[in-house]
Amino acid sequence: MEITKDISDRIQILRFPLIVAIVFIHAGPIFFSAYHQPAQKYSFSVSFFIYLISEIFARVAVPLFFIISGFLFFKDFDLSFTTYLYKIKTRIKTLFVPYLFWNISLLILLLILQSVPFLSPYFSGRTKSIISYDLITFLDAMFAVHSLTPIAYQFWFIRDLMIMVLMAPVIYLVAKYAPLMGLIVFTLLWFLNLDIRFLIVRYEAILFFYIGGLLIITNWSLAWTDRLGPINILVYIITALGLATVQASEIISGSSVKIILLILIFIGIIVYWQLAGLLSKTNTCKPIMRLSAFGFFVFAIHEPILTFIKKLLFILIVPESSISVLAAFLILTTTTILISLICAILLKKYVNNFYNIITGAR
Repeated sequence: MEITKDISDRIQILRFPLIVAIVFIHAGPIFFSAYHQPAQKYSFSVSFFIYLISEIFARVAVPLFFIISGFLFFKDFDLSFTTYLYKIKTRIKTLFVPYLFWNISLLILLLILQSVPFLSPYFSGRTKSIISYDLITFLDAMFAVHSLTPIAYQFWFIRDLMIMVLMAPVIYLVAKYAPLMGLIVFTLLWFLNLDIRFLIVRYEAILFFYIGGLLIITNWSLAWTDRLGPINILVYIITALGLATVQASEIISGSSVKIILLILIFIGIIVYWQLAGLLSKTNTCKPIMRLSAFGFFVFAIHEPILTFIKKLLFILIVPESSISVLAAFLILTTTTILISLICAILLKKYVNNFYNIITGAR
């Protein structure tokens, strides 16, 4: 399949909003834990809003990123060693080098903060002191050998993506010779979430990276999503509002909610692709496309900024109403995004070569 201007524009439009969605995903749990309250103990309006944004709308981001990554990786891919080696070399620059930089940087930052007496209690709680790391602990912090999450926890996505890149020949063979079977098996694994101890990558990564590869290897047309029209978007929004209402009201929970959410993610992927297509036909898309140049940096640095702002914010604000709680949530997320963006713009302007290295020249 040829990557047309329409497809390229949609990918460019989606990149930054999906990064913003990831910030909202990470803000939800730490927001509630900061007040030591589960979502259900807040008022209905607070639980509804945060669940709708962080746990429904934003949850499309990671699967869609895996799809885009798989789609772009398998463009012009074949099973020749030369092609495979070339693809690996490009991903060392765009994935592995930034991955090392940000994880090592966070290790050093935590080491410094844990060494300052009056700051140490705030940064030594759940994690082992960095100074006491042995080789195994260090390797786990860097590459998530046991935990599946590195010390810069948002980089689990890059970690899993790098593993999928290494597994690309297997993914290619399945997509080429057993496309439907592969889709069924990987989807079932994702839905069932079976605990397979030796598996070193998440089912989410396998399924959606595979779907991205499948789209381009089997030459699926992406235009059919536009023919669904506004009905698909309307169904998605209504279902999302219904699920958020159910969850905030604690009417049902557990596996039923999870299944509905997983189905919504599939629908949401199509909806986001449709919306990107609509935006690409307007002038509104140009500022969004320009922001995509800063997307990876915002992804990389939003933690620990999110945690630092949370620690400060929840000292200053003691919520006494639903409005103040929602305000605190929005302040936390928007401030994190703005600070990350400002840092990205300044670095790109004044130390562009360094910026390119730590972001994979994206």
